[in-house]
Amino acid sequence: MARQKSILKFEGRIGDLSFFKSQDGFQVRAKSGVSPERIRTDPRYARTRENAAEFGRAGASAKLLRTAVRSLLISAHDKTLVHRLTRDMIRVLKADVTNQRGERNVISGELGLLQGFEFNSGALLNATFLAPYEVSFDRASGNVTVAVPGFASAKMISAPIGSTHFRLTMAAVALNFIENKYVSEITQNASSPLSNDVSAAIELSVQLPAGGNQPSMVMIGIEFSQVVNGTEYSLQNGAHNALAIVLVDSAVPNVPPNP
Repeated sequence: MARQKSILKFEGRIGDLSFFKSQDGFQVRAKSGVSPERIRTDPRYARTRENAAEFGRAGASAKLLRTAVRSLLISAHDKTLVHRLTRDMIRVLKADVTNQRGERNVISGELGLLQGFEFNSGALLNATFLAPYEVSFDRASGNVTVAVPGFASAKMISAPIGSTHFRLTMAAVALNFIENKYVSEITQNASSPLSNDVSAAIELSVQLPAGGNQPSMVMIGIEFSQVVNGTEYSLQNGAHNALAIVLVDSAVPNVPPNP
């Protein structure tokens, strides 16, 4: 790597030369790289091809999950979501002990590692919604239920300043990672006031395909709003809304060889 000695300290790219400043001063280096064709065919890049294939597989799986709950992510996500979910999906894939390196996939991996994943790292469900709840999924019937006993919302919900109401959300998704398809069912309870009084029990229920054999996940979310003169307003573009995966049921269908 060459060092600039000229009184003119360039930063940026000129032709095939890149000028930049490091802790050692102003540096310059020539453009380098390996051609895509060589990466595709050279035996010395076998590990690179394997890593790229698995990264692409994990990235596609993470995108499918995000797409399945896209309507909820509009109001419950953070800027690092794509990176964090892809990173965790790679962990799932690397837990595959069946297939060889380069052929591993998330279905044969450990999808249970995603249980507890938070879609909004700035508003964690387990730090926001403190009331007890029970999640059940009957694969034979496809019924998914979240049951919350009566609770005093003002005491059991860590609500942001200015909020007057909350709404619970439940989503259940069945994910076909092989064909890149999904079934997604979402429901919410009515907007409820934050109160010190014990509320009635809340039960949210949706129906996935009965007897399905696809990996399935259940998410719980909470949204906050402010009601003024009978009109409900969302709070700070959803910065305080939480959404997390609370159940993973990873029934594994027959997995064909990777293309």
